[in-house]
Amino acid sequence: MDASLVDPLLRPRQLWVLLAGAAALPGCPPTDDYFLSQTQPTSTAGASAGNAGQPPMGDPHPECGNGVAEGAEGCDGADLRGASCESLGQGTGQLTCVNCKLDNAGCEVRLPFCGDGIVDPEKEGCDGADLRQATCELLGYEGGTLVCTATCHLDTDGCTSATPVAVCGNGSVEADELCDGLNLRSQTCQSLLGQASGTLRCTTLCALDASDCTLHRAMCGNGIPEGAESCDGADLKGYTCETVGFGPGKLSCTGCAFDTTGCGTAVSGCDGLGGSGGTGSACCVPAAEICDGRSNDCDAEVDEGGVCPDGCTAQLYEDRLYLLCIHPDATAQRDYADASADCAAATTTLGLPIALELAHIESAPENAFVKGWIRERIAEAGVTEGMVWNGANDIARETRWVWGQGLNAVHFFQGTLFGGGDPVAGRFHDFASGRPNSANATDEDCGGFDSEADWRWNDRLCTRRALGFVCEQSDGNSGMPPPTAPPPPPGPMGPRPWP
Repeated sequence: MDASLVDPLLRPRQLWVLLAGAAALPGCPPTDDYFLSQTQPTSTAGASAGNAGQPPMGDPHPECGNGVAEGAEGCDGADLRGASCESLGQGTGQLTCVNCKLDNAGCEVRLPFCGDGIVDPEKEGCDGADLRQATCELLGYEGGTLVCTATCHLDTDGCTSATPVAVCGNGSVEADELCDGLNLRSQTCQSLLGQASGTLRCTTLCALDASDCTLHRAMCGNGIPEGAESCDGADLKGYTCETVGFGPGKLSCTGCAFDTTGCGTAVSGCDGLGGSGGTGSACCVPAAEICDGRSNDCDAEVDEGGVCPDGCTAQLYEDRLYLLCIHPDATAQRDYADASADCAAATTTLGLPIALELAHIESAPENAFVKGWIRERIAEAGVTEGMVWNGANDIARETRWVWGQGLNAVHFFQGTLFGGGDPVAGRFHDFASGRPNSANATDEDCGGFDSEADWRWNDRLCTRRALGFVCEQSDGNSGMPPPTAPPPPPGPMGPRPWP
């Protein structure tokens, strides 16, 4: 995926017809750099102060030989649109016009250029009559006539559609676009990635570019408990020997984990985790019930009292917290960005002492646990199909599938332009056969468990509102900070909606 950025001021009349479908056309360049130079030759006939320097958008079927360069003609007779060998960067010499195409045979240096009727796949989307087999229908329109502008851009003005088609580059977020130009849908590095700083941008393909975001990773030893750290230095987050299930004494911190060697004798069976330590056992120290898959109040019931968000349940796997949210109601469903933000917000919203992020599924047993849980939940909800987001994505770079985003993303799978791919460094994946594949000539950058693939992984448009999403306790690379004190008591009982 192209990471080049949209100019702050969109260049007029360049018509970035970078539809998701057009971006996937065979041989289409991944950028909008279809120009040989920033200054394009323009017609000297009929030019005015209002259109000087603009590619003419006239009759899509111009008359070659009338001496006026029109529509997609590179030239017509003596009208070369002001072009010369020098302006095209081809040295000195005489540029001529043959069959309404610029002919550089008389130039000192002969290089491919816009207007020669031959598409340069590195720079041009089309050239003259050569549209690279593109049609209005292939670009998602119902019909019409597709033509090529004098600046070698596809021009869809002659295409027809019953419903508006997204045009990437017009500054308006439409259809499946994640952003457009400076319109980021109010997203920031922090809202997308958690505790992060920097500048979130939009690519020329209308996808979010987080390459300039900086994640603030947990660092043991900086005196601030972060990520999954129980403590850091003198900051014990308010815990004492007694609150973690030991006798009176001095609780300390070693390697960002509680050190209970200075505490009194532990109650039989205590695991040193306070209210989560024993579900009704003598070791359990009652605490406020929170949505964490444990019985914090020591009554042997887990997450009771509506402490989890509506449609969500929590479970522990290998002592790590997971949160699965299933929403059969379409109005409550989340796209990938919203699901990621909900996971990051859970620390504050649910009063959790750890951070959550969209799950990184890194082993077959972990995958089987989550997949089995999804099957149970959808059966309870009475639904049979849908998509459940996990953290897999190739948002930053096409076919490079990673867990997370930004500088700390983990590259686990290398896809191909034709579907499928291979694991990286032996890392686990469960993509279905031939997936990911950006199906239907669309830019599908976000992954999850898909009923269409028998709940194996598949890629989908990030703007798709999915049936659900699964969050996992962060290992620190999401950057979300945990609370610096024990979790606060929950608010009024009852289902908790996401903010």
